[in-house]
Amino acid sequence: MRRGWGVDRTAGSTGHADLDRDADTSWGAGIGGWVRARYWLAVYVLVALGTVALIPTRPSDDRLADLGVYLGAADTVRSGGPLYDFHAANGDPFTYPPFAVLTFLPLSRLPFLQAAVIWTALSLGAIAALGHLVARHWPRRVDGWLLAAGLLLSAPGQSEVRFGQVSILIVLAVLTDELALPPRWRGALVGLAAAVKLTPLLWVPYYLLTGRRREAAVAASSFVGCTVVGAAVLPGDSLAFWTRAMWATDRVGELTAPGNQSINGMLLRGGVPVAWRPWTWAVLVIIVCGVALVRARRLYRAGDTVRAAVLVGCATVAASPVSWTHHQFWTVLAAMLLIAGQAAAGRVAGVGLLVVMTVDLAWLIGLLAVRLASSVDYLLANLRGLGVVAVCLTGFGALAASASAPPPAAPGGEAVRPHRSTRRSTGTYGVREDARRAGPECPLASSSAGWCRSSGDGRRVADLPGWGPVGGPT
Repeated sequence: MRRGWGVDRTAGSTGHADLDRDADTSWGAGIGGWVRARYWLAVYVLVALGTVALIPTRPSDDRLADLGVYLGAADTVRSGGPLYDFHAANGDPFTYPPFAVLTFLPLSRLPFLQAAVIWTALSLGAIAALGHLVARHWPRRVDGWLLAAGLLLSAPGQSEVRFGQVSILIVLAVLTDELALPPRWRGALVGLAAAVKLTPLLWVPYYLLTGRRREAAVAASSFVGCTVVGAAVLPGDSLAFWTRAMWATDRVGELTAPGNQSINGMLLRGGVPVAWRPWTWAVLVIIVCGVALVRARRLYRAGDTVRAAVLVGCATVAASPVSWTHHQFWTVLAAMLLIAGQAAAGRVAGVGLLVVMTVDLAWLIGLLAVRLASSVDYLLANLRGLGVVAVCLTGFGALAASASAPPPAAPGGEAVRPHRSTRRSTGTYGVREDARRAGPECPLASSSAGWCRSSGDGRRVADLPGWGPVGGPT
């Protein structure tokens, strides 16, 4: 019997009927997928329009305030003024490294309204791009527009657009580097992002811990190169940043405000004595980041690159001296990944975390004029910070264990084991397998890449719902 398309071609009309039924099923599935994709696209567009419509209704000092800081700082640089003495109309200074302001010089030449339209469109496009990027590497089939709508509806998404922030571009650059760049360029976008905002530097020890010395070197070189460019163009401002402005954490705003959901912010709101706070913060950051990096390494080695990357991102949120709401996209992605998992407890935790990352419960209770005990009030004010620390310490809980579970059995009953030369640099589920052990049924038996597993009933996993053309989860 000749095999092709899963049909016995010697069976005459019966084989053709089976083929026709398969075609009809594929056609129906394709139409359904097209309708679902357009539905979630429409949802995203409606959420985006509603978000943009709210911008003019906000107070003038809260309307694209951070974009005003970026453009004002760029104007200061073009006029020859000291960058770190600049303050916007609302009193906010420029807090990023000198290289960051260079990226805003072209936009600062436009009238503010034009710049605002372009920047808002860029932010919405970046959120959509992030949704589709992670959807391609999601544990199960999901529409990218659905993830994008969830990201935009969340508190970080709303804050990003309302303030005209740069945070979504940082997250998109890091995940594009990890999930989409060719291996030879990996690390370049991480270094570039770190030259704009320092927190992505945590990826350098992550690369080293996972044995990717090349990526670590590329990221460090990219960061140093961009920093040198900033120093060459703005030598005085670079000296001011690295020796003075970088260490003045009071420049970034009121750190005790509930919007700061880092470990440092929680310690400040908890009333930890001033003398103890720096040491307490340092110990907690070392523990949280250390555990998160070790768990991320485990996930990465199991082939779960997206969860590993999001876990490292959550560690940057927890460790940074200040993590405002628009910095917390990583926590939203972590909540979505928990919901996408197999464990019921994890899905419940993910739903709870996603609700916390979308609704300000402390504000809602205050609006209802409900009196609470001080301990409960503190808990509500720090739920997002506690949530991201919990993700760092648990590493997605049982999902981390399931990611490294043994592979399923081949048709003959023998498990398909990963090849010793597994290409971890692929950054996807498509790691190299010893396809010869899967038997002649496997179309990848002579291939050096891709998954080759059997469902146990004679069908390739590639033919099962939720799996891609080479058997990797989609």
